[in-house]
Amino acid sequence: MHDGRFKTLDEVIDHYSEHIVQSPALSTFFIGESNEPGGKSLKLRPDEKKELIAFLNMLTDSTFITDKRFSDPNTLSAKNKSKTK
Repeated sequence: MHDGRFKTLDEVIDHYSEHIVQSPALSTFFIGESNEPGGKSLKLRPDEKKELIAFLNMLTDSTFITDKRFSDPNTLSAKNKSKTK
């Protein structure tokens, strides 16, 4: 999650499934959404959680995120540092 309190996607999904607090600041996407009539949290079913996690994992592109062309240009690799000394 954005603040590091959860270690796995399962924990994040469980949090959003069970602990959404209805408030004026809540995204309109979540207001009044629940799998239970009159429910106050999403109460995702196990199959919904599994499908959501599969979708989120599909968005992880290891090839892209490890491509050196997109790395921080201000960070020199160890090999390049030794050439500049």
